[in-house]
Amino acid sequence: MYIKVIASQTSDIFLRHSILLTGQVSMQLCSQPTNEVTYFRAVSSIVDLPSHLKPYVPLFCNIVTKY
Repeated sequence: MYIKVIASQTSDIFLRHSILLTGQVSMQLCSQPTNEVTYFRAVSSIVDLPSHLKPYVPLFCNIVTKY
């Protein structure tokens, strides 16, 4: 690949902000031309998670990021 192949103009990125049904979780969407592939990233607090479920957080994170 050569530098001249890379576009010299950039396009604006459209961000869409939403609030999920619970009204407590905000979400930011950024559509990209990925041939219908969806990429998902999330950040969540586990402060309110019951203590008996906290040992399963690493398992949950591992499964969510693989499938």
